[in-house]
Amino acid sequence: MRIIIKLRWLFIALAIVLLAVGGYLTQDIPKQEMPTMKTPYLLVTTTVDNDHPSLQDDILSMHTYLDGFEDVDYVKTRHIQDTVLFEIVLSYDTSGVDALKTTLTDGLKAYENGAILTVNKVHYVARNSMIFMITGDKSNLNEVATSFVDELDSYDDITLVSQYNNYQESVQIKLNADELSQHGISPLTVYGVLNSQADVTNTVINNTTLNELKSLPLQADPLVILDDVATLTVVPGTQTTYNEETAVIVAANFNDGIDYTVYEDDILTLIDTVESTYDNNTITPIVFLPEDVNIQFNDLLMSVLYAIVIVFFVIMLGLGLRQSFIVVAIVPTIVFTTIIFLYFLGYELHKLSIIGLILSIGMMVDNAIVLTEGTKSFLEQGYSKKRASIAAIHKNFWPIFTATLTTLIAFGSIIFIPGFVGELVRSLPVTVLITIALSLVISVILTPILAMLFVKTKDHKKRAYAWFDDAVKRSIHHPIIILVVILIAGSLIGYFTITTRDINLYPSEEKTDFYVNVIATDNDTLDDTINELQTLFDHNNSINGVSLAYNTDLPRFHFSQTQLPLLSPSARFYVNTSYQKADMLEYIENFDYDQFPDGVTVEFKTLKLSPPDAPLEVILTGDTATDDANQLYQSLSTDDRINTIYKTTAVSEPFLQLSPTQLGATHLSAEQIGLVNQLMLQEVTL
Repeated sequence: MRIIIKLRWLFIALAIVLLAVGGYLTQDIPKQEMPTMKTPYLLVTTTVDNDHPSLQDDILSMHTYLDGFEDVDYVKTRHIQDTVLFEIVLSYDTSGVDALKTTLTDGLKAYENGAILTVNKVHYVARNSMIFMITGDKSNLNEVATSFVDELDSYDDITLVSQYNNYQESVQIKLNADELSQHGISPLTVYGVLNSQADVTNTVINNTTLNELKSLPLQADPLVILDDVATLTVVPGTQTTYNEETAVIVAANFNDGIDYTVYEDDILTLIDTVESTYDNNTITPIVFLPEDVNIQFNDLLMSVLYAIVIVFFVIMLGLGLRQSFIVVAIVPTIVFTTIIFLYFLGYELHKLSIIGLILSIGMMVDNAIVLTEGTKSFLEQGYSKKRASIAAIHKNFWPIFTATLTTLIAFGSIIFIPGFVGELVRSLPVTVLITIALSLVISVILTPILAMLFVKTKDHKKRAYAWFDDAVKRSIHHPIIILVVILIAGSLIGYFTITTRDINLYPSEEKTDFYVNVIATDNDTLDDTINELQTLFDHNNSINGVSLAYNTDLPRFHFSQTQLPLLSPSARFYVNTSYQKADMLEYIENFDYDQFPDGVTVEFKTLKLSPPDAPLEVILTGDTATDDANQLYQSLSTDDRINTIYKTTAVSEPFLQLSPTQLGATHLSAEQIGLVNQLMLQEVTL
């Protein structure tokens, strides 16, 4: 301690250096909306040889391998041209998320069989950092989108740039398993024949080409045509709109650990450049994290500043101006030193880490208050400033060390929360732990030095708090009464808080956008519901923009986004609003859901600071699966505790869906052509 006092100017200079370095790194540290968080969705992309006779067995073996993991809830397998996608849904309490991914990746290598099946990539399905709706002159939409995609691709830090086009009507080909078996034809054989007929399948679908498809020969001797083993049905194509105008979507993401905010001006300038080239088209960002993060980051920094000012005035009321200055003066040093640690530990600045700083401000000054007040107490006893500072440290070090240690242990336990919830919140306790630990070290070093320079015994005269002294004396004389009053008051407050307030594990996002899922039993009902919703949104002045994906899904716009059911007629709205948060929640809560036709489910969803809601999902298999599902559906529909429920009916036959532009698609998504093996989709999902 004497060395610190002796070298006090060196330590003051070190504190100034920490302030300068921390201030510089505040500009350089990656700033993001939320932590780089995994989702419960893993995607395995493989390349396959469609001509190999054992391919179907290899695909099924890999599917079975993936489905065998304890942490895997289920696997969906999709065969798209020469690519097989394994969509893996993990349990929400999965521990060791990265370790599980590594284990899966290593295990998949055992299923690679030369050129028959090759694993290309295993990755988590991430949200997109930017989503743009391109509208205007329909003849130019794809050209504008392609030009914009090329420009975005030129940035080294931007990745996964995708273009989502609208598709025309599709032909759904449902294969008859018995007929296939009787003729010795596999679903992959049908797929190969169709894929080779580009002159037929890449033309506009109409009665002529539909008949041509039905007449395609699958086998020469004896002659077997497609119509002999399949039922062909024309189904509506996919469509995306923005404010009821046909739109092409472009989505992109940033590499991990990138500061989104530095790209805001560049991307907006790029949009202006492309729009000036194509006068009749408009590019509208519906998700644009560079701008959102900039706004949120500035708001959170102002919250930190407000917290420091409030703490300063509170301390000044109790300790006086000089001592409050000493206590608050160490706060910037602690904050900026914390940022230095976060930077070199590989963490980003985002909502949770800054909230951790705000939470810590009240705790980080506790040690300084104790040491400052201790120094003043010894000064009043006649000690010199140097002796008073040293005596305050000797007397109070172990109490403040113990208090700091208990706080560290309490917050440290949050780090070990397993699964995706732990991935989400981990940066908050890490920030608090660093901040509180630094507050002990910096307080012990800087507080005595600042106290020597600024504390005066006459600065803080004894104040007469007679009412406070009287209250303490009465409490001491009547301890039982005081304890009973506290217990009763605490119990009443807790009861009314729990019974009158909604309980949510996660808060809603500050951004007041929401999305709407529409799931119907048929396309006509879906169309009617979409039109009703669109009319309601058009008459709401607080709604700025409405994006619609019909019979498809929008690109992943938020990490809390739920999945639309496979194979059901469905649509999704993404709604940009100018609501205040409370007004938006009130609008959703008071929305009249009874106005829609029977047999349709409409779900309004807010953006949450969480992984996607874990649904209750029941998968039924076997000969009576359909009847059992109908019975269970009726039973659950009468339960008032269940908000929404939907059912996907059993698919007992393999099917193939063709769209004229899909066969040449370069960007794969869950909505593109899917050849689904009979054994992999013989299920009912609620």
